[in-house]
Amino acid sequence: MTTVGKLDGRVAFITVGARCRGRSHRPTLAGEGASVPFQTYPGGSPEEFEQTQKIAEFGGSDIAGSNVGVALELQLMPGGTRFDRLNRKGEVMLNAQGISDYIEICTLSARYNHLADSGDGEAYADLFTEDGYFDVVGNRVYRGRKELAACASTAASKTVHVTANPIIEIDGDTATQRTRLIGCLRTADGTRNEFVNTGYYIDELRRTPAGWRFVSRRAECDLNAPELLARLGVSEALAQIG
Repeated sequence: MTTVGKLDGRVAFITVGARCRGRSHRPTLAGEGASVPFQTYPGGSPEEFEQTQKIAEFGGSDIAGSNVGVALELQLMPGGTRFDRLNRKGEVMLNAQGISDYIEICTLSARYNHLADSGDGEAYADLFTEDGYFDVVGNRVYRGRKELAACASTAASKTVHVTANPIIEIDGDTATQRTRLIGCLRTADGTRNEFVNTGYYIDELRRTPAGWRFVSRRAECDLNAPELLARLGVSEALAQIG
């Protein structure tokens, strides 16, 4: 009896197919009956290309052809964000723009942490749109470049921001993000380094000519805001902003 694979009659096109995930996915796809053409990457060696060709032929996979659709549903990033869509034939087409946007938003969040910790107010404020704002629940809203820059400057060399487990939803030129926040206290003289707080950042983002930027960032902290700011030693400085 002939076994019918889930992808019989379909074509699965893999980019960077000569190494890493691209190479490892090929036997699985071919084993389900798909034809699996692949694209190599700049600088790939002839040996890697030849090895990948052999892997491609596993299960009788046909490596010829260029007019292809992606027939396997993929979820490439953590956090629930999807980067695929269905075409009219019911085939799943990989959305490379979505992957690029996801990476850029994660990088924006990482840059936020570094700039908040260094107290570089001007560069920190540039992570927001012109009308952007930062809402510290239980404290106040810091709105506009001047207030945002002043807010970041008060925490110079006093904080360590860590974010993790982002859930990012992208819709064209706008996006939302919910990411775990972990905050620590440090002192310039190295006498204190201790855990302070957990919480979440809730973000609205917009694509701009300069890249993705925060329209709003809302800090929902598990420790009440007055106590948190007092422990960080920034209460008085923040009260003078505006």
